[in-house]
Amino acid sequence: MKSRIVGIVCLCVFISTIARTQFIRGYGLKVGAVSATQTWDYKINVNFPTERRWGIDVGAYVEILDIPYISLLGELHYIQKGFSITLPVTTLAQPGCTGEYVTKRPRVDYLSVPLLVKLRLDMGMVVPYFFVGLRLDILIAKEPEGIQAVLDNFKNTDVGVSLGAGFEVPLTIISAALVEFRYSPSLNEAFSNNNLTVKNQSV
Repeated sequence: MKSRIVGIVCLCVFISTIARTQFIRGYGLKVGAVSATQTWDYKINVNFPTERRWGIDVGAYVEILDIPYISLLGELHYIQKGFSITLPVTTLAQPGCTGEYVTKRPRVDYLSVPLLVKLRLDMGMVVPYFFVGLRLDILIAKEPEGIQAVLDNFKNTDVGVSLGAGFEVPLTIISAALVEFRYSPSLNEAFSNNNLTVKNQSV
């Protein structure tokens, strides 16, 4: 874990070094809500219907290469992922269901590093933009909530893409405010064995 954190710090220093050699278009903080879920694909006939789980995303970014219409984004985020599932309560006397249900919300926390290409259109008061790029997520914590057999064996890293859109609004107190939406599916499995594969995705 220490080596991964050192690697992230080195990456941030590298991005910062590049930023000094180019014109820095902007930098700042991003805070948002995350709607996450996981796909549980069984190779046997098992139905595990996951639902979305809400969490938080807090990060920082630096935007460089300020040329017309195109710039580059380096970001570092703490993001909460996972899923929720509603299960029936059973007893020995009522093995089918007691009529009550309980909702579990297992959580996995990642340190996420997206490297993005940003396409923007300067319209004066509002700057709409689109972005896309690769993302490396490093697992830093988890709360299995009864799903230990799978979550305790999650891979330490997750690779995916991030794409989305947003707009900038210039302000007087600070340089600009951003509003954006992003979709971040994973390209590889967070967990895999002979019977099951699990993938993360978040909005």
